[in-house]
Amino acid sequence: MSNVQSVRPAEYLVPLAFVVCASWVIWNGPAYIITFGAGNDALNLRSAPAGALEWAALLALPVLTLIGLATVRVAPMEDADIRGLDRLSLFLGRVTMMLVAILVSVMFYEVVVRYVFERPTLWANELSLWMAGFVFILSGIYAMQQRSH
Repeated sequence: MSNVQSVRPAEYLVPLAFVVCASWVIWNGPAYIITFGAGNDALNLRSAPAGALEWAALLALPVLTLIGLATVRVAPMEDADIRGLDRLSLFLGRVTMMLVAILVSVMFYEVVVRYVFERPTLWANELSLWMAGFVFILSGIYAMQQRSH
């Protein structure tokens, strides 16, 4: 009998949905500021108050976190003794995997548009740096949980 576990779609779709919702919330952060009345004139000119989609994404974050905590499974190469916050560390490890894949995609896109189409972007470099920072922090949490630091 094989010791390999089958991969369930929730193990990858939930962290990916979490990344999408978190990205939407971060991108639309000024909308929440304006909604709570803390925006100044410059911010009010650049953004609108938070709408239904922004609130749905914000409310989806804790729901996706709870689903992620419930669906995360220990991989064969991971430490099998999980308690308490270990499930959160494993879920954040899965989120980090998604961020790395998205980071590689953004960098590949930038290389193609810069060198093939000669149309470089203004946002890809900064997005890559921010995502790499999040990957660094989240992978540190995962490495500490796995005792591999």
